[in-house]
Amino acid sequence: MPMVAIRNIRTMLIAGRGELARRVMRTAAQMGIRTVAVYHPTEANAPHVRDADLAMELPGNTLLDAYRDAGAILRAAWQAGADAVHPGDGPLAGSARFSADCAAQGLVFLGPQPQDLDMLSTVDTVLNMARVLGIPVLPAEWRADPMRLAGELGRVRRIEVPVFGDHHGTAVHLLDRESSIQLRGHILLAEAPSAGVSPTVRAAMGLVATTLTTELGYVGPAIAEFLVPADNRDIAGQPEFFLLGMGSRLGPGHAATEAVTGIDVFRSQLEVAMGGPLLLDQVAIVEWGHAVEARLHADQSGLLSRYEHDPRAGVHFEDCVRSGLVMPPGGTGLLSAITAHASSRSEAIARLARALARMRLHGPSTNRELLVELLDSVDFQAGLLHTDYTDDYLASRPAPSISLVHLAAAVVTGCPAGSGQLNLRTGDQVVRVEYLFEETDLKLVVDGRCSELILRELDADGALISMDGLTRHCRVHRAGDGSTWVNDADHQSRWVPAD
Repeated sequence: MPMVAIRNIRTMLIAGRGELARRVMRTAAQMGIRTVAVYHPTEANAPHVRDADLAMELPGNTLLDAYRDAGAILRAAWQAGADAVHPGDGPLAGSARFSADCAAQGLVFLGPQPQDLDMLSTVDTVLNMARVLGIPVLPAEWRADPMRLAGELGRVRRIEVPVFGDHHGTAVHLLDRESSIQLRGHILLAEAPSAGVSPTVRAAMGLVATTLTTELGYVGPAIAEFLVPADNRDIAGQPEFFLLGMGSRLGPGHAATEAVTGIDVFRSQLEVAMGGPLLLDQVAIVEWGHAVEARLHADQSGLLSRYEHDPRAGVHFEDCVRSGLVMPPGGTGLLSAITAHASSRSEAIARLARALARMRLHGPSTNRELLVELLDSVDFQAGLLHTDYTDDYLASRPAPSISLVHLAAAVVTGCPAGSGQLNLRTGDQVVRVEYLFEETDLKLVVDGRCSELILRELDADGALISMDGLTRHCRVHRAGDGSTWVNDADHQSRWVPAD
């Protein structure tokens, strides 16, 4: 066993932002480590700034400029008296030069060493080692030609195996998770374990991940990435999985892995970076239940006038924002990483869908509705996932329908009793509505069709409305821009006066 100097960490600067920075800070606080955040002036009130013991402002015209300025971040570390830097998931997380610069200044870099980053950034290095070890590797021509890949393998799942290596030659894997549900290269939903991988294949991929980590001499957390045929084709000689490569970041989905294994992956990362051995035993790493993580994004910049969610059993929100925060241009747009954990996959999915549906998100448009629809879709619930799933769903996605109950809530909270007509925009649709509102009776005429509703209760928070024997409580919020937001237990809508 090699001799490795043990270095204690007293103050750690996190060179990233958002949910990963907050997650690192939580573990650091438990370990008695002082934390330093960095931020661009446009996000001075962000949650990761508030969570830190100290926060340092970075120069730069944009968020991206600020977080990729290695010199400014190193100066901030020196000014704050930090003895360690965690790269977070910002633009410097995969920089071998930044890792080397930290070491040159005597800082513990809480990420991969420069040689490891150089090694993993060259895909052929990992794949050549895999070939030598007899590990199935996706042929180069398939990787370059998606149509040929589809022709040879059909639909595929993207499976990740989180793996850890230490300075003492030990490597363990943290089971598997699936990240097939993506859109334009960004993960929308991740779950652990995969519903479509057999125990035999799971064990084989885990062995591949730990063997590669040991043979490459890699230290720290990494992700071994695989493609697994999803169509259950029985082709003679075809491997059950193919290695795509290895990545150096913990990546989206780490919360799902932590939930099902009970392992604090960031504590292990810090312990290994300080020179200690991995305090994990592969035999003892077992899964409990199922976890699904959703990546909630805003589609544009702008004021987030209301960001609220209720506490829910088995659901954790790693929020990047709060009410009143302006989503700056140039950011990732991530609002929260939301993870549901339960004893079964179906219950975890249901918990996550309900938690998302009940959130009150008033401001820039988000992908919340798409996430809920995907979670509720029949094939997703059956575990029939593949990397084209989101694109296929969007190609046949029905147009959104207008909620008459929400329209009624907007009318009764914004108009006096009596009759009148309004033009309201919701989404891409303009609705012309005639209304008659007397005490508890409400009639709406939309597109020549008359609907009768009953106003059960009206208060400062909203309205209780019945239609066709169903009663819903609608929370109503009037924003400063003149728009009306309506939320019930399942949906949210925004209504804006239109000409």
